[in-house]
Amino acid sequence: FDIKFCEYINEVTALFLFAHGYDSSQSHAAINSIIDVDEGNLLKFTKGHRDKTFVEFYKDNIDCDDFDIEDGEDSHELHPNIKRALEAVFVDSWQRYLKQFHENELCLSLKRKAKEQLLNKATEETAMAVDAELPADRSQLQDLIQQQAEKIAKKLIRETLAKERQPKPKKSNRGQKKTGASQRNAT
Repeated sequence: FDIKFCEYINEVTALFLFAHGYDSSQSHAAINSIIDVDEGNLLKFTKGHRDKTFVEFYKDNIDCDDFDIEDGEDSHELHPNIKRALEAVFVDSWQRYLKQFHENELCLSLKRKAKEQLLNKATEETAMAVDAELPADRSQLQDLIQQQAEKIAKKLIRETLAKERQPKPKKSNRGQKKTGASQRNAT
């Protein structure tokens, strides 16, 4: 048990009483009444505590002068509802969290296992497919390489011959000074 836990229980009980129109200062008395009915235990998870009962811990650690029920208090009809509200806040939500946590852990471990199995299976299948392939025949590879080399060589020879066969352009004297008889006669 924790002192903060006891304070939270007191606060939730006081809020519950206030919301239903009762004196919220009677929260300690309501908690005491609920504990008396439930044989010294307030919530499901306080049962079986070894050192001392929850009520002893609560009384020892919470400053509560009005822990006894006053005569004429009629909030006792709400005590089952208060107890249920406390269990909803402090017990049920924690149990839901733990359940979801365990389900998430289980799903995560299953996902990891499935991924591992699928990865191993894919790797094994790939290795078997590669092993099943026949090795390449050296003479067949050499023939293929030689055929490709001959095709490339023939193409290069054709391109070279085509360039050599192209007529070379004639040199023209356009735009240059004429050095001939007509030039000499003009002077």
